[in-house]
Amino acid sequence: MTSAAQDNNSNASSPKRRPARFIVAALLASLAWTAPSHAAAPEKDPIKEAIRKLYDISYVPIQSPIFTKIYAAAFYEVSSKLEGGDNMMASAKTIVARIQNNVFLLEATTTTRPMPMFLSTIKKDFRITKDEDAALFENTLDRLFPIGGFGDRDQKSKAFRRTKESVTFIRGEFFEKRKGFVLTLGPSGTITGITYSLDIKK
Repeated sequence: MTSAAQDNNSNASSPKRRPARFIVAALLASLAWTAPSHAAAPEKDPIKEAIRKLYDISYVPIQSPIFTKIYAAAFYEVSSKLEGGDNMMASAKTIVARIQNNVFLLEATTTTRPMPMFLSTIKKDFRITKDEDAALFENTLDRLFPIGGFGDRDQKSKAFRRTKESVTFIRGEFFEKRKGFVLTLGPSGTITGITYSLDIKK
């Protein structure tokens, strides 16, 4: 099982990444509105059309008052299934975000990196000024970036640390350190930056 942004201990081989590109293409067609055009329709690529027919893609919206409070984007949990000859079958799950006509995947949590796409989904007026606010945000991380790995080691490490300038959401172990999300806060508690880090001190 994969998600839009897998935990570092999850497999991230190219066969599991390939369905995501077809998922986004399918959602762009089914979720986004297309303006009418008088231009001649381009010729269809028979290879792409054949590949699309192999995929069975479905999606359900993530509906929660917490998500409505925090995010400007709508999120969808997408399931894809690839069926081939000799009963071959591969399946995958991921999360996609939608802001107006723009449908996109969030950044993967496989390395230390800034996450501007994820940041763009958060409402400008959402603030983290107390632990209760941080707990609400952590609740959405559990849905968008579920803790994976083997056993319950990462789950036991789950926690958050809040200061006036930042909030760190620990999502598991990484060798001698921890991994998770580091949110930079503005003076009023608004979220001004998000980084995923594999270098969080214990």
